[in-house]
Amino acid sequence: MNKAYCGLGSNIGDKIAFIKKALEALDSGNSEVAKISSFYETKPLGNDGDNYVNAVAEVHTTLDVYGFLDFVKSIEKKLGRKKSYRWAPREIDIDILLFNDEIIGYEKLTVPHKEMTKRDFVLVPLMEIAGDVEIPGYGKTVSAFINNLQNHYILKKIKTV
Repeated sequence: MNKAYCGLGSNIGDKIAFIKKALEALDSGNSEVAKISSFYETKPLGNDGDNYVNAVAEVHTTLDVYGFLDFVKSIEKKLGRKKSYRWAPREIDIDILLFNDEIIGYEKLTVPHKEMTKRDFVLVPLMEIAGDVEIPGYGKTVSAFINNLQNHYILKKIKTV
């Protein structure tokens, strides 16, 4: 069984409903959602769109990382995500933050997620469910990065699942 941590975000329509639908979809077939962080309202990164709702989930899966990436992309598509420009508003965004203790540099996937250590909307919810997990390639735990954050996007905690 593989362990993945996924960041989820939405800033179009009923944002909480989109995240809940994505979590339900992640908890099916070859995957099971083991933990879910609180939900957070956050400022958008790189655009002037509506605020986001963000969360992080721990997912156990029998899929390898590439199969899991395909699974995640199929969920995004099913929930209405369309290809657009970088940082465009979106119904749902699911990022694979960590996958086991692997370091992956693939054309369509970088694990650990290349910007995760700089984003409070990733680290704070991830710390809730996995603060002691070491980020591969960095030699530091998730919680060790919190004190060094330069950018702050979280506005408030809005929902606990």
